[in-house]
Amino acid sequence: VAVVTDSGGQGALAVDLASRAGLLVEPLAQATRTAIATGLPPQAVTANPVDLAGGGEQDLGAYARVVDLVAASGGADAVLLSGYFGSYGRDIPAQQDRETEVALELSRSAARHRLPVLVHSMARSTPTTEALRAAGVPTYADIETAVGALGTAARLAGLGPSVRAGGAWTDTEVDPEADPRVGPGGDQVGDQAGDQPGDQWGDRGTAPPVAVSPAAAPAGFGYLAARTLLTGAGIPFPPALPVTDLAGLRCAAARLTAPYVLKADWLEHKSEHGGVAVGLADTDALEAAFGEMSLRLGPGQYVVEQLDRRPHVVEMVVATRRDPSFGPVVVVGAGGTETELWRDSALALAPCTHADALSLIERLRCAPLLHGWRGRPPADTGALADTVVRLSRLAAGQPGLLETELNPVRVAVDGLLAVDALITTAGHPPGPAPDGPAPAGHAPGRPAPTQGALTDEYFRREHSLREEFPG
Repeated sequence: VAVVTDSGGQGALAVDLASRAGLLVEPLAQATRTAIATGLPPQAVTANPVDLAGGGEQDLGAYARVVDLVAASGGADAVLLSGYFGSYGRDIPAQQDRETEVALELSRSAARHRLPVLVHSMARSTPTTEALRAAGVPTYADIETAVGALGTAARLAGLGPSVRAGGAWTDTEVDPEADPRVGPGGDQVGDQAGDQPGDQWGDRGTAPPVAVSPAAAPAGFGYLAARTLLTGAGIPFPPALPVTDLAGLRCAAARLTAPYVLKADWLEHKSEHGGVAVGLADTDALEAAFGEMSLRLGPGQYVVEQLDRRPHVVEMVVATRRDPSFGPVVVVGAGGTETELWRDSALALAPCTHADALSLIERLRCAPLLHGWRGRPPADTGALADTVVRLSRLAAGQPGLLETELNPVRVAVDGLLAVDALITTAGHPPGPAPDGPAPAGHAPGRPAPTQGALTDEYFRREHSLREEFPG
């Protein structure tokens, strides 16, 4: 990254933040430095970061000229302009037209050299910053956000183009019709360089590939239907049985082991609507909970499930979403009913490797809980990573699968169990049971609104990339 600034302090701060984000700020070539120095004050610094040392005040065109020279030099993969630019027209109206012209020159330079140019302006919103954004130049009001966006873009770029071959990212674009190794949907059927013979997945994790066609998605979209799809992908759940009446409830109680959990199958967010009862010690408690819940929520399919009683459990969430720009993405984070409160999650493109999944887990603030907090035994992070891999492959292999959410996933010493699940597929949004009343605040006969943490928080920051990096 090349940093161009009008202040030595701004440059030092940008370099420090870039280093923390894993970005390299290396000296420019001597020929580039000599060209940059032409027309700047003698005290200007040209190595990288470049400090205009007042040259921008003398001639606003210096900003565009220096950025263009750096972009043309081949010495950087991106240019970050940081400082006062964007404020001149606001503070000296007579300079507004010229500053806007320079803003457009920055945009043209980025397009001409096919190089990202980002701007951090000390002004939050001025005609110049709006002109930059309108011209496709990502512009930020603080340097931390600017460098953070560039670091995220670099990490995404490092994953390669969005062509998957056997679950791995290829280094070059592959034409499925021209390359016999590539099957329908871009899945590679032959071995890759570096893979073991016959191992289509290489190092993309330990779980086998999940081959589920979009038509295989269940017709229903309650908890049990989601379990059907996800169990086929190798994700474990506690034993459970569907019930619709008291006779079925008693039969399920006889086949399962107490204590029990009772759930309203069709509700997306069961806790909010009183659609789950936990820790039912015996059949009498189960029948009492069923009577109260069915009276309040109405008839429909309910689920009796064995309670997970393992000690030292950490609740996590694993989810996927098909992003309009990036395609399938997978998330892992702190789970349970406080998921939205903690906002502790990490995201990657899908499918991901087992190593990728472990790296995501380590980035979480709650990771110490998994490693054994205050004398607790460590939880099975390998099993959690395996579930992340499996869910990511399922999302990548099913174009019709828009969202999946496992929350909570209860991770213990001896493995994990997913105890609630939600899926959304194209054209078939989940809704309330046909014969049951709608949740509070929900109009009968219409699909239940999506209000989970998946769409509320996990992807908000990643979606901002589309706004800041148009195209």
